[in-house]
Amino acid sequence: MPVMALDRRHIMWRRVKVPLIVGIGVLVLAILGTGAFFLIRSAVIRSAVEKAMGSMALDTVGGVRGAVASLEDLASDHPGRKDVEAALAYALVMDAMRNGPPEPGVERARKAISMSDGVGGGPVFHAASILVLVAEGKPDEAVAYSGRLPKETFERDEVKLAKALALANSGNDLEARVELELMAVEDDPYLPAITVLGQVRQRLGLNEAAVALLRSSLEKHPGRLDAQLTLALALVETGTPDALAEAEKIMAAVGGEIGGAPPHVATRGFYARGLLLSAHGKHGEAVDPLAKAMEGMAGNALVVARCARARRLSGDPVGAFDTLAGLEIGAHDFLVRPIDRN
Repeated sequence: MPVMALDRRHIMWRRVKVPLIVGIGVLVLAILGTGAFFLIRSAVIRSAVEKAMGSMALDTVGGVRGAVASLEDLASDHPGRKDVEAALAYALVMDAMRNGPPEPGVERARKAISMSDGVGGGPVFHAASILVLVAEGKPDEAVAYSGRLPKETFERDEVKLAKALALANSGNDLEARVELELMAVEDDPYLPAITVLGQVRQRLGLNEAAVALLRSSLEKHPGRLDAQLTLALALVETGTPDALAEAEKIMAAVGGEIGGAPPHVATRGFYARGLLLSAHGKHGEAVDPLAKAMEGMAGNALVVARCARARRLSGDPVGAFDTLAGLEIGAHDFLVRPIDRN
């Protein structure tokens, strides 16, 4: 091959080599940049999900509903993210169960669950699945579901609380209490579990224990309306002058929030207010809040009986008889409201 031809090829290669190397470099950087972008975006989304779950752990109505709103935005902006859908399902069903009303929150939670799974959604997916079964009035299925989960799943507080709620709503109050008591003695206890434990203790008649638990918890983490109303209710049930005086202070501080509270929380507030008025002999004034509590706790025989008693002692025997006419002996007071499919 002539020398001049070799020189021409050498010159052409030199002309092509630099752009080629630059092009390859740019391509590699583009690939690395795209990968870094997706990694950073994924980390940001995971951080936003954990922040929302942290808001729920505050044990406030605002925390739960703020989590719902932020997770709905995330799900809209990043469709197909199974961790987001699982967290959204959990937030929706917890809001529906603890705050109310149950619909359409549970329906939306069910839809979110269908878009996730145990791999992409992790333990939170299982927690949401358990709670949806409870909210649908299938607590036994929820208990069975939780029993099939591996131990490592229960490292998340959300799963432990879901299992306890399933047990409580299936009538296994003692087992539910054991699960919740174990959560209560942790170094940094999950606040929603503390409030639910207080409600379980109060429902079992362990009012002094409920008072001690909730009073201590509220001193460290104040401003939780449901916990405050549960504490007031337990104090009224205790019935001592000091307990009634403390309940009076709580109701004076938060009573104005009851009317604007979500249905389930408001129901507890009306019940505490009615019982407090009755304890002070103001039976006529107690009738209205007890009647509202009776509507919110449909099927709770004790609430019906106490409302009827207040009517009778206020001089309304006919109203008391009418109230008792709908009494169903043996009805169970669920911690959360299953969906009425009838």
